[in-house]
Amino acid sequence: MQASNPDFEKLCDDSDSTLSDAMETVFLMNTEDAYMIWRHISIPLSYKYDLSYMIDDILNLIEQLQKEMCGTKYISWLPDTFRSDWKVEWKNGKLIIYAEWYNITGGLEKILNKDNCLQMNIDDFLKEWKKILETIYYSLKQCNYTENQIYNMKRLFFQLNNIQEYGTLYTK
Repeated sequence: MQASNPDFEKLCDDSDSTLSDAMETVFLMNTEDAYMIWRHISIPLSYKYDLSYMIDDILNLIEQLQKEMCGTKYISWLPDTFRSDWKVEWKNGKLIIYAEWYNITGGLEKILNKDNCLQMNIDDFLKEWKKILETIYYSLKQCNYTENQIYNMKRLFFQLNNIQEYGTLYTK
């Protein structure tokens, strides 16, 4: 995962109550995207729309991977520009994702569906999300959102701190 350096509005909407709402308010439409690298293919993820729609499922998956030694999870990613279904299986420290790609920015569905299985260590998968979670959390904090105002912001902070190391691009 590549977090990039998205620009964001320095404002807080008092009516926002969820991470998704706050992310849509804060992140600009035309700013840097995050990128998911799937078998050497870069998939852009907008902070404003893609990641804001996905954030609760991302946190759920991260928590399950940390708490359960083995399991299976089905996720339907619903953003218009990252529409895919994932079957995630894990055990013995290994993770396998079987993905069906339907609507991806840049029309990448056919190439992604040619090789739609990804395997990696669970710890490596978790590390890849740390910088994304950090970017989201600190952007919201700089806009004066609080854990009391935004449902799951405390959970986001906990997961951010629970992942000990950064992914490949951010290892020092």
